[in-house]
Amino acid sequence: MDKNELLELLTIEKLKELMTQLGSEYCKEEQGCVIFSSICHGNPTSHKLYYYKDTQTFHCYSACSCNYSVFDLISEVLGLDFSDSLKYLANFLGVNNISSQQNRKAGFNRTYKNEDLKFLKVNKNKNYRLKPKEVIYSDNVLKVFDNAITEDWLEEGITYSTAEKYELGFYINQNCMIIPVRNIKGELIGIRKRNYFLDELEKGRKYVPIAIQGILYKFPTANSLYGIYQNQNDIRKYKRVILFESEKSVLKMEAIYNYNISLGIYGMNLSPFQADMIKSLEVEEVIIALDCQYEQDKIEDLGTKEYTEFTLYLKKVSKIVKRFERTSNVSILMDFDNMLEYKDSPIDKGKKIFEKLLKNKFTFSSEELQEIIEEREQS
Repeated sequence: MDKNELLELLTIEKLKELMTQLGSEYCKEEQGCVIFSSICHGNPTSHKLYYYKDTQTFHCYSACSCNYSVFDLISEVLGLDFSDSLKYLANFLGVNNISSQQNRKAGFNRTYKNEDLKFLKVNKNKNYRLKPKEVIYSDNVLKVFDNAITEDWLEEGITYSTAEKYELGFYINQNCMIIPVRNIKGELIGIRKRNYFLDELEKGRKYVPIAIQGILYKFPTANSLYGIYQNQNDIRKYKRVILFESEKSVLKMEAIYNYNISLGIYGMNLSPFQADMIKSLEVEEVIIALDCQYEQDKIEDLGTKEYTEFTLYLKKVSKIVKRFERTSNVSILMDFDNMLEYKDSPIDKGKKIFEKLLKNKFTFSSEELQEIIEEREQS
């Protein structure tokens, strides 16, 4: 079985499952294509990643404007080389390698070995997960940035001491804030920038990896957790973790408290790799604190986009709950008292409101959430 035969097993429904596992959200299916959120250049942004059924390829109409095969996209998001992306898709589809190799005729008397994808067999019982690869960058690059933060970040409550701990800086050459990202061992695995150039913002490139002297400091967000290096000791000490969507929420919590048990998951999806990292910290409670992706007074208006949007929010929460409910207590921060604005993080309105949300946190099992979701979808 070669890579083309493997792609034949990837139905549209399987593709949707794969994209969810990679951290992208399904938007809609149109004639000839399926549309997902763009995950190829950082955390999921707008729904501009198009999968074309006839060619089985993707094109991103957002920040990167690139074409990808399924294998290329897996490589880009998870940081795998091409060979391991083949294995990843094979394992996802329940296809596993065996030791024998497949030889094919090359001319009259010569043969060659198919190294892309060794001879495969279907095995539905084995659950195998490839360990993601990381690129480690030199810390020397951080010397080119100024130790400064912008006025708008200061106004949002991010302090100079927070900036120092998380190595934030400003890069005047590209008019951007820089956000270094480290793995749990403290190794530099990427650098994101917050653009201030209007033309970049108009292209949807508000938060993207930074490129310096030909090096793009990208990293697979589906394998990473912002703040895990700085906050792992507090999380282990208190045996609790708060999961925010963005880096900024982690930084705001740092500025409010003298300890920090939060992590940024880069969007609304939590990958198996991210869940495994969190479990390795031996937490007893997981608090899900996604952005307020709903408007409280409209979530029960049947047939509206707000009704659908809140249902989608519940689906995202349910998937995260399911990853932890067998090993930890899981609770959810949800605002039903109109304390937050649309798309606010639970910590955006400061300590007082954040602690009210913590006090009134909700506990649902994934089964209970699924029942609510099904009721809403059947309405």
